[in-house]
Amino acid sequence: MKKIERTVVHFQCSVCKTKYISKAQAEKCEKRPNEQSAFKEGDKITAFELRYCQTGRKYRMKGVIRKMSLRVPDAEYEMKWLGGKRERLSSHVWEYLVEYRCPGCKEIQTHPYYAPELKRI
Repeated sequence: MKKIERTVVHFQCSVCKTKYISKAQAEKCEKRPNEQSAFKEGDKITAFELRYCQTGRKYRMKGVIRKMSLRVPDAEYEMKWLGGKRERLSSHVWEYLVEYRCPGCKEIQTHPYYAPELKRI
């Protein structure tokens, strides 16, 4: 019996680590401008939008930035938070992984946020 293995080749953007099928797409992604970082790891921040605890309680998240990475934003993010501003569309944006304690259930959680969603405390 013959075993046939299939090799899949992906090309990765060196900035945001997104994988693409073609080399041209990866190179196009690498040429996108990078957003300036608004925060740094360890900054204490709060979110503009309310979160909901599994207990049903609404609260405003307050936490600490634990990790930062550049990402390609999706269309919803570009319309909601960037307001379609041409200078920021189709660029790499910073995603901040925030660690916080839920005041309702007291559990420590992490959630990714983008800069326009956050405010420094």
